[in-house]
Amino acid sequence: PRPSYIAALLDRLHHEPVKAVVTLTLDAMSRRGLYDHLRGGFARYSVDAKWHVPHFEKMLSDQALLALVYLRADRAMGGGTPWRAVALDTLEFVRNDLRLPRGFASSLDADSNGEEGAHTTWTRDEVAAALDAAGLHEMIENTLYRYELHGDATFEGRYIPQLAPGVPFATPIEFIPVRAALCAVRAQRPQPGRDDKVILEWNAMTAVALFETFEPTLVADALQLLDDLTASHNVDGVWYRTDGRTSHATAADLAWFAIALTSAFEATADDHYLDRSKAVAEYLLENHWEGDTPSPESPHAGSGILSSSKSQSDLPWRARDVFDGATPSGYATAAMAFARLAKLTGEASYLSTAERLIGLARPLITEHPTAVPDLLEAAL
Repeated sequence: PRPSYIAALLDRLHHEPVKAVVTLTLDAMSRRGLYDHLRGGFARYSVDAKWHVPHFEKMLSDQALLALVYLRADRAMGGGTPWRAVALDTLEFVRNDLRLPRGFASSLDADSNGEEGAHTTWTRDEVAAALDAAGLHEMIENTLYRYELHGDATFEGRYIPQLAPGVPFATPIEFIPVRAALCAVRAQRPQPGRDDKVILEWNAMTAVALFETFEPTLVADALQLLDDLTASHNVDGVWYRTDGRTSHATAADLAWFAIALTSAFEATADDHYLDRSKAVAEYLLENHWEGDTPSPESPHAGSGILSSSKSQSDLPWRARDVFDGATPSGYATAAMAFARLAKLTGEASYLSTAERLIGLARPLITEHPTAVPDLLEAAL
C-alpha cells in the first residue's frame, strides 16, 4: 500500500481494529520478501498477495517515505517495536548503496544482466557454499531457518530471503558475519543499474527521514545533505529539480525542501534553517502560486499551487498536481509546508496560504478522501 494510507491511520492506533491492520501491514512488508534482508531497503512493490515476491526495483522515494512511516508508527506505539530498526536499516541501505558525492541516487534497477532479481535470489547450495567459504559452516542450518530457505522455492526455482515466524527483525550478533558473508557473495554478482539523478524532492524527503531518527550521525548527514542540495540544485537563485539542471523545480521539490529545512530547525534550534525554509516557501509562492497570494486580509485570494514553475516556458500548460500517488502530491506537500511554517513562525500569512489550499480542495477531501490522503492529513 502507499505509505500515505498507513500514515493516515497512525493517530488512530487506540482503535484495536486500526492497530491490527497497521501492525499486520508493517510486519508483513518488513518481514517478507518485499524487504531485502541482506542489503536492506524495500522493493517497489510485491507481485503476490502474500508479500513473498517483490518487483526488485528500489526507489529512493519509497525508502524515505517508508522509513518515515516506520519511525512514526514506532513513536505512536510508545516505542519498543521492531519498526524503528526497520527504518534505521532502510536508511543504512540508502546511505550505503545510493550515496553520491552530493545527494542520493534515484533508484536501483530490478534486473542485472537482463534477469530480474538475479542479484538477490539464492539456492540453498549457494548459501551453504558462501558460509563454508567464510568459515561459518556451523551457521548454515540456522541461516536456512532464519531466512526461510526451505520448502518450495519462491521465485523461479530460487529463494528470496524472508524472516521465519518469531525471529527478530534486528540482526542478532551471531548473524552479523553471516549477513556480511552473503552480501560479499552478492557483491561479486552482476549488479543492477543505478539511476544517478539526484532529485530534489526525493532527497529532501530522505533528509526529513534522517532527521526523524534523532540519531546524531544521521542528523549530521541530513544537515550536510541540505547544504549539498542547495549547492547543486540552486544556481543564481533558480531552483532545479535535478542536479542536471535541465528543468525547474516542481512544487513538490520546493515544498519538501522547505519541510526538510523546518526539520533542520527543529533538530538544531538554529534560526538559519528556518530563514532558509521561509525563503524557499516564498520562492514557491512566487513561481507556482496562481493569482494573488492569500493573506489574513484576503484569505480567498488566488487559486492554488501549480506543479510547474512559471519560468518553465517550454510546457504547453501548467498542471495542478492535487491527487496523491506513490508520493504525496505537490499540492498537499505545499499545504503541509505552509502549515509547518505557520506553526513555527507564528506568521499569519503562512496559515492563510495553507488554509486557502485546503479550502480550494475541500470538495475533493470530502467526496474522495482516499484519493487525497496527504491532503486530508494536511487539513487535520
